[in-house]
Amino acid sequence: MLKKTFLPTQVKNEQMALQITSMADIFVIILVFLLKSYSVEGLAYEPSVPLTPPMAHGRIDQTDGLKVEISAKAVNLAGKSVSPVSDFRFAKGDMDSNGASQSLRRALAKTRPSVVSGPKGAKLIVVADAGAPYETIKAVLSSAASEGYNDIQLAVAHAE
Repeated sequence: MLKKTFLPTQVKNEQMALQITSMADIFVIILVFLLKSYSVEGLAYEPSVPLTPPMAHGRIDQTDGLKVEISAKAVNLAGKSVSPVSDFRFAKGDMDSNGASQSLRRALAKTRPSVVSGPKGAKLIVVADAGAPYETIKAVLSSAASEGYNDIQLAVAHAE
């Protein structure tokens, strides 16, 4: 005698239904991600020191904020030299244990009350030469973050 499991069973009359709500949620998440990753803001700006920023493609929306310029000889804040560097490197005595520049932190703390704040907090725009090493940019970002700058953007030149 055959086991009952091998006998033909009743065919279920269910059709596979799409779950539109879940699919719509995923599409909205993807759409928001694509919009946020594509959006760039433009800045009509002339650096106070000779810089060659990296090039990028994208649309331009105007924005404004406090500017930090990183060149081979100095780090400037709002057009004024605040920290001398040698070949894009901060002096050893200027760096703290968190990897931030003490002189840049002091200058950022002084200018913090006058900076226009947006919805994310005080806006800081970092304009670096294309030859600036990662360690220098990381030190500038660390200095800004430790002083409470939440909205930090890296500026690039717009390729046409």
